[in-house]
Amino acid sequence: KEEERLAEEKRKEEMRLKEEKRLAGLAKLTDIKAALQTAISEKDIEKLEKSIADVEDNNLVDDLADLHKKATILLERLQKIEKVKKNIQELKRPLIAELKSMTSPPVDVHRTMTAAYLLMGEDPKDWKSGTT
Repeated sequence: KEEERLAEEKRKEEMRLKEEKRLAGLAKLTDIKAALQTAISEKDIEKLEKSIADVEDNNLVDDLADLHKKATILLERLQKIEKVKKNIQELKRPLIAELKSMTSPPVDVHRTMTAAYLLMGEDPKDWKSGTT
């Protein structure tokens, strides 16, 4: 009888530990999911990088497949935008002056400058006036 009681206690303890582990896993999943959703909504590159890494490091890619994919795509887009913004900021003054001096710039130049101003958070109407 004592052996049966000890075996039953051991089985209950194993079940309790297994349940604790399951609950801890769910809590971690919930925390990582919330962080990923926040990073997506804030469009924050650093938070996206960290959250994506957390998903991958904790083997939760399958559990959070849709969010992981959305975050990865968003991160790639934001990184491309940042690269373009950096390239725009590195444009030389003489080139900018030449572009501004065009009385009737080609359509592609106008579109490019409009896009550049939008990316920089400026009013595209200002590109010819030179106010920015």
